[in-house]
Amino acid sequence: MLKPGECYIGAGEFQPEPNRLKKVRQEMEYNFEAWQKIAEDSKLLKAFPDGIIAQETLQKVPIGFDMDSPAKEFLKMKGFFVRKHYPDAFFWDKENFNTIVESFKTCWKLNNFVNSIG
Repeated sequence: MLKPGECYIGAGEFQPEPNRLKKVRQEMEYNFEAWQKIAEDSKLLKAFPDGIIAQETLQKVPIGFDMDSPAKEFLKMKGFFVRKHYPDAFFWDKENFNTIVESFKTCWKLNNFVNSIG
């Protein structure tokens, strides 16, 4: 996102529509070990210290999902993305190009997971 005063690098699934959100949650619960590896990846967390976040989060696990699921904290999320804000000038400096590219590389597994869901 390159908007004056609001520049950041990010990736993932931001506020998907309800049917898509349900599919992502189902896949996450079904393949939680794979999801957990992505969420706990040290390179991802170094590039995006807040980890996987959501714009909105439910109070409880959604109906139809296991209340005791190991994925329960992620199942409450209404989106699954990483984001790191930078000053506007960061993107003007060509010296930061490699940092930008490496940030995107760390997001590959996250994007691959959410984009592989039909």
